[in-house]
Order: sequence, then structure tokens, then C-alpha cells
Amino acid sequence: IGGQVVGVALDSGQIVWRYAMEGAIAPPRIHVTAHHVFVAGPVLACLDYRTGGVYWHVAAPKRHNHPGTMLVQDGRLLFGLEDTLFCHAISDGRLLWHCPLPAKGWEQIALGAPGNVAQADGR
Repeated sequence: IGGQVVGVALDSGQIVWRYAMEGAIAPPRIHVTAHHVFVAGPVLACLDYRTGGVYWHVAAPKRHNHPGTMLVQDGRLLFGLEDTLFCHAISDGRLLWHCPLPAKGWEQIALGAPGNVAQADGR
């Protein structure tokens, strides 16, 4: 909603928390797990699923034209963005590594691990 991510109570439909993404010009991409909501836009953020509390946020690793693809695996947040794959620690958002991908220009990226797939279109 206008650069915001909201948490909604499933039993009542009430908004229980909001996270405003400063500087967002497009809707942020989200990836939801049982305990976390990861948000990608001008920043990468990790929120508490139930309360919306911010565990951490870091500047997006590079300027980009689309929100990228996120996959959570083994305590890591993999973030594929155009021609680079970034790996952040879920615990504190620290960048663990990054590597170039054989993309040509501004590509959308699909990520996968056994039983765990994230498509560039969010499916």
C-alpha cells in the first residue's frame, strides 16, 4: 500500500502493524516465513511477522529497477537482483557474500533450493 507493508489479523481483518518504506517509488517485494517478513525496496528489512517490529534494515545493495527475488534458506536471505546474488544473515542482516551472475543487463532472477523456490514474479 503506497510503499507500506501492513500486517492484518486474519480473524478480524484489522491492520495490526505498518512498516513504511522510505523512498519507495514502487511497491516493495515481500517474502514471508513463519516468524519473519522480509521487505525489499530502497532498503532490505527483516520484520517480526506478528508485531511488525524491525529486527534489522540495511541499505539495498545497489540501485535497481525492480524489487528482486528473495529466498530464505538455512539462516540466510538470498537476494537476487539483476546481475548479482547477495547473501545476508537472517540474524542481523550482515552481508555474508555476493557474486555476479551471468545475466545480461537487468534480468529478473529465480532462486531455488530443494523444496524451496522463489520466482522473479513472486510466485
